[in-house]
Amino acid sequence: MATTKLVRKQILKRLPARTVYNTQQVQKGSFKLKSKPMKGPMKRPMKKPMKRAPPRKNVAIRKRPAANLKSNGRWLWIAVLVGNKSDVYTHQDLRKRVTYKLLPRKADAHNGEPRGLEEIKEALVSRVRKKSMVVSDGWTSTRSALGKLGFESPPAVVHEGNQYRDKKTGFHTNDVESENARAKGWSRKRYGHLHLSEAEMDEYVFYVNVGGAGPGRVQ
Repeated sequence: MATTKLVRKQILKRLPARTVYNTQQVQKGSFKLKSKPMKGPMKRPMKKPMKRAPPRKNVAIRKRPAANLKSNGRWLWIAVLVGNKSDVYTHQDLRKRVTYKLLPRKADAHNGEPRGLEEIKEALVSRVRKKSMVVSDGWTSTRSALGKLGFESPPAVVHEGNQYRDKKTGFHTNDVESENARAKGWSRKRYGHLHLSEAEMDEYVFYVNVGGAGPGRVQ
């Protein structure tokens, strides 16, 4: 007897959330459904999505090597020629001169210290004339390097409370601080983010020391 007739005679009661199809037949006195063979390929029942295991506690998150600035970043070392004896150089008269060095990564530096004594010594020897008087901050490696290389240097300008000028001697590191900020601002304006390489710094130093036309000129 067809399923539709059984349903009409209320012989078959449909279970909750179950559909009765016309292709199914029912035996009298039983609720067991007999299905005819399905045509076509059989579809497998969908599996329930696997539940993700909750994250384990106290697991260190590994950063990408490029994002780890302590091991892969490079320090920008800058020196600014601000005058000769009593003659003061400025950006306005286009006589101020800038030099730089990108210190090596930690893995390539002497003793694994990019701002250590050996790296600062190499920067001074390769970038600063021997008879120059060097004004610096209180970085220990810089003071040691100046002494070992025989550079004339006034008392270090210790940066306390965001002060970059020594009140007693009048020496300051404002020229270096402003040049550092100017170079980074130039890079961010060009790329939308900080991107300084040897090629970029060579171009920046050229605009400062030699000058050039166009939006790239630094004044």
